[in-house]
Amino acid sequence: MALLEWAGPPASKRNVDSQGSARDRLIIDLGWAVGLRRSEKISLSIYPFEALTPDPELLRHHKIKVVGKGNKVRTVDVPAWLVIDIQAYIQGERKRALKRRGRSAREGQLLLNSETSTNRAGHPMEASGIRSMIERACIGAGLIEQRKFENPESGERGVRAGARFSDHPLRHTFAVMTWHHSLAAGWKEEETWKYIQHQLGHEDLGTTMDTYLKHVNVWATPGRSAALKSMR
Repeated sequence: MALLEWAGPPASKRNVDSQGSARDRLIIDLGWAVGLRRSEKISLSIYPFEALTPDPELLRHHKIKVVGKGNKVRTVDVPAWLVIDIQAYIQGERKRALKRRGRSAREGQLLLNSETSTNRAGHPMEASGIRSMIERACIGAGLIEQRKFENPESGERGVRAGARFSDHPLRHTFAVMTWHHSLAAGWKEEETWKYIQHQLGHEDLGTTMDTYLKHVNVWATPGRSAALKSMR
């Protein structure tokens, strides 16, 4: 994935020569591997992750609470390998950012402004910061599109390059990958959709299916496609 290459290796595999940012890589991973929204990534605290002892060899997931739309709290699955990366970020790049903020600084939010931030290093990252980061990532990875613009004051018109994607498509990636992996593992279609619905934080299963059904239908057999539609 081009965005992952742009962000560089995850925190647990970084060294002094690594390019990119462990935090930015983490933000992208929380999208495609967990299915979180921007606001949900911002809501994450360090404390649940610090209390975990992950073992990637067991291929297990850990349960973490997130604050979703309408301030509703739900529990989502976070893979053990990602918990390891989160813990490495907390002990590495995040700790350096917090130190830059000040010796006595204390902060529970997981995602912080980086240590290179001009005057906000170590302070809580905002959802707008994630949006800006994804835009930089798309442009840096060459995922751009040409957009027309018009200056309402000068009347100037033209075309400029802009990011092709927001971070939302990462949730699509999560849903489609989970769908295929779960079916390959022997899950029933209905329980697969309900799991994806819960992980994404949709109140209505129809929302999940209306948004993502068109993607999985590309791979579905005619019989399976009809069965999916009947579940709505």
